[in-house]
Amino acid sequence: MARDLTAEIEAIIGLDDPIGIGGPDNVGEYLQEAKEIMAELPALESAQELQRAIHDIFGWMFSPEMAGSLERYDSMARQIWALTREDR
Repeated sequence: MARDLTAEIEAIIGLDDPIGIGGPDNVGEYLQEAKEIMAELPALESAQELQRAIHDIFGWMFSPEMAGSLERYDSMARQIWALTREDR
């Protein structure tokens, strides 16, 4: 069975919940953001580039104020980067 990386990325985002809309009763709240991250991944060369891309996506989809600082996305980016490198 093929992995569903989008679902795995969404789960990572949901656990981190950078905007405060996730949680056990709100599954799927970060699906669109996970799809946007998946679309960006092929062009990225490092976890730091991914961190910037995730921050930009959250700033665009919510607002720069809601997205908060770039540092907020460090752990999430490292986890997603490692996840996407497992099969390589």
